[in-house]
Amino acid sequence: MSDDIQPVESEDLLEQAKALAEKIEVPEADLKAPVEKEIPPPAPVPAPVPEKPENCKRCGMKAGVEPLKPDEAEMREYVRRLISGQPYTKAFSLFDGNLTFVFRGLQQTDRDHMDALSTFIRQEFLDSLSAIERDLIQVFPPHVLSEELQIRVVFAVQALGERTFSVPARLDTTESISRTHVDKMLFIFRQQFVENQSEDMLALLVRTYDQFTLLCNSLMGAAFDENFYKGAGLG
Repeated sequence: MSDDIQPVESEDLLEQAKALAEKIEVPEADLKAPVEKEIPPPAPVPAPVPEKPENCKRCGMKAGVEPLKPDEAEMREYVRRLISGQPYTKAFSLFDGNLTFVFRGLQQTDRDHMDALSTFIRQEFLDSLSAIERDLIQVFPPHVLSEELQIRVVFAVQALGERTFSVPARLDTTESISRTHVDKMLFIFRQQFVENQSEDMLALLVRTYDQFTLLCNSLMGAAFDENFYKGAGLG
């Protein structure tokens, strides 16, 4: 070893390292324990929204259709006919007055007739099923609802443009409903509303009938709305 180089004691090196470490300033924040970031909980999965059925299970009418709100004139006419014992009628003017549908309410005996035909259609279908199949039925199939709707239209339509229609003749009270009676009504429907009519005309007729039914329900519901009647000057 050269005489010019002096050996450095290990203790001296340790002391120098300690002195250097004391001179270095470490930010206080760096001395704290690292903070773990909070992981947000997963967003809840929304429950699936059940699809609205196309038809009401009870009456076969289109479901989810917004009802027409009756105005003052309609309410006055409805009350007048209700008090006088006359069925309520409503004219729907379409295409700027170029086409008019007129629908009518029914006398109770005519409604009983219509409901009896409807009940027969449903019961006939149920009778064709086994006991297990009947238990699984949640909604009647389209062909059953279609027959019901056709018969209701036969009873409800009073006029289609310039053509007028009378209420079907009532059944003899001593005669039970049969498939023959149903087929007769379906024949009347085809004869009056299908022959010489386009598919679009029939669809428009059925859609307007839906609106008439909903309007009648709204008029009956308004019977319990005291503020509505007072606003219409009926209170």
